[in-house]
Amino acid sequence: MVLVVDGNQDVREMYCTYFTYVGYECIGAATGDEALRMLHDRVPDLVLLEESLPGLDGWQLLKMIRTDAKLRSVRVVVLTADVFEAPRQRAADMGADGFAAKPVLMDDLAALVRRLLKPTA
Repeated sequence: MVLVVDGNQDVREMYCTYFTYVGYECIGAATGDEALRMLHDRVPDLVLLEESLPGLDGWQLLKMIRTDAKLRSVRVVVLTADVFEAPRQRAADMGADGFAAKPVLMDDLAALVRRLLKPTA
């Protein structure tokens, strides 16, 4: 299951529609606080996390995911409209599994998700 965390409803719906189409169960959250509640109800395989969220922002949520024993193995891809190197490096330093600058091509994002969710043998 993929959890899309983005403050823009159209973006959440677009990502979830696409990921459902390519075979993933997908749910969305509008805020970091909403996502945190959802994460404790049902642990997803992967979180697509917009870094700029109202309230609990994506960076704070990523830190909480990485320090929670129940959640730390969840794959996290940070999404941002910031194309500079600083957020990419911050995401890596904080333990994100991937990074994508918006606008991102859906096929490229799906390839990243498939790579991250591919079973290891």
